[in-house]
Amino acid sequence: MRRLHRLAEIWQKHRYHADTGSRWYSRASGHTHKTCRDLLRKGNQPLEQVANRIQELSKLNNENQKCNQTYLAVKYESFLATGEKVFTTVEMNGSYQLSRNIKDKWFLSVHNDIVEMMYAVSANDKIKIVGRHIKTKFDFFERPFNSSHINVYATSLDYEVEESRGYNLQDVKCKLLCMVCNSQMVFIPVLTTLGVIIK
Repeated sequence: MRRLHRLAEIWQKHRYHADTGSRWYSRASGHTHKTCRDLLRKGNQPLEQVANRIQELSKLNNENQKCNQTYLAVKYESFLATGEKVFTTVEMNGSYQLSRNIKDKWFLSVHNDIVEMMYAVSANDKIKIVGRHIKTKFDFFERPFNSSHINVYATSLDYEVEESRGYNLQDVKCKLLCMVCNSQMVFIPVLTTLGVIIK
């Protein structure tokens, strides 16, 4: 816990001096970086994982600003009991896919709803994902900051879902990885899917 407080203190000092452009920042930034790195690499390394995810997100945002292409595809036809033709897989810009498979079915909407994909429909050259969002979610951790700031959420194993509805592809914020931890379902964003531009 002491290590966590020290890290938070160094980070606040570093940000304050970086914003004001003081000489302390230019002299001490190298030392601050080394101290943060040392603090993160000791122990069980949970903070190192958080720091790595934040760095990856920052790098990804820079890369996504350079990429503007749109590529979408639906695959694997299926039919509902009503006879309506649906698709079980949607490819998003060639960078990832959403499907009914357990590893590909969860995504986060732009309104921060955790949605379970059921199927996709294509009409008038537009693709919609039909899914159900989880009614109740909460932060997986609250220290050193709320996990929702990095799109990490949790819910109970016996979660309830809303009625199914259609989502435009522009409503998809990112794909989620789901895992069970401490009798909770934890949803972690797949960082390479954050910021993929769908027009």
